[in-house]
Amino acid sequence: MARSSSRDYPEFYLVGAAKAGTETLGTWLAQHPEVFLPENRAPRYFAHTSNDPRPTAGPYDRDQMATAVTDAAEYLALYAGRGAAMRGDASPCYLAHCEAASRIAEARPDARIVITLRDPVARAFAHYADYRVQGLDPSPSFEEALAAEPQRLASGWSAWHGYAQQSHYVTQLQRYLDAFPREQILFLSYEALRETPAKAWEQLCAHLGLAPAAIDLAPAAAPEPSQPGTVQRLLDRALPGRTTPAPALSERTRRALAGRYLSEHAPLRRMTGLALESWSTPTG
Repeated sequence: MARSSSRDYPEFYLVGAAKAGTETLGTWLAQHPEVFLPENRAPRYFAHTSNDPRPTAGPYDRDQMATAVTDAAEYLALYAGRGAAMRGDASPCYLAHCEAASRIAEARPDARIVITLRDPVARAFAHYADYRVQGLDPSPSFEEALAAEPQRLASGWSAWHGYAQQSHYVTQLQRYLDAFPREQILFLSYEALRETPAKAWEQLCAHLGLAPAAIDLAPAAAPEPSQPGTVQRLLDRALPGRTTPAPALSERTRRALAGRYLSEHAPLRRMTGLALESWSTPTG
């Protein structure tokens, strides 16, 4: 990293998990008069510091990768000259990335961290479904994508294709608990953002030291199939009339994945203080 003061870096980081409400929190905070989020809300700098963000194999969204910031000076320029505004970075890739927590802590030891978690089964499937609709996953079923996941990741596909892997939260959270004092981390559940948004907003503002300004608490809209990624657009040009229907999650797969994550529920409750009672189990 370039030589700089810790105060040059943003004061807070919305670090994920992916498909668990980071975009919604960014949309809420962007409305607050005392907060600054750059136009590129997810610069992903601490995941791609001085590295090429593109995977070495497999499909990926070239438009998204083009917005990844890898240079320290370019990153700091996003936040320069913002006066007393509280500045933020909303990059959901930071939670799963193995070095992002330590890099953020090195740059900004007093950073406020916000982590949102979602039922791991629902999160994994939502990630696949989004990629499938965008044309970024060639597997016609979630089951095929899960079966291919280990080989894909081993051969250099994007970590975003680790649908099941990224829903194993314990190790990801431990990296942040090791890097920051517990009081600097706020845990929120995706389910709470939907069911009790006013309470979640109050918790978020209190954690960041902000007055809870009146804002529109509607959740951020999910990407629509009419807004495809680069791969989807290229395929549509080559094959006019081609469509990729939204997939469905089978009950059998839901139960199997729920069993895979069940042993993590208790440690996650201890780590986060979240109830997690609505998360999937093999029997319900």
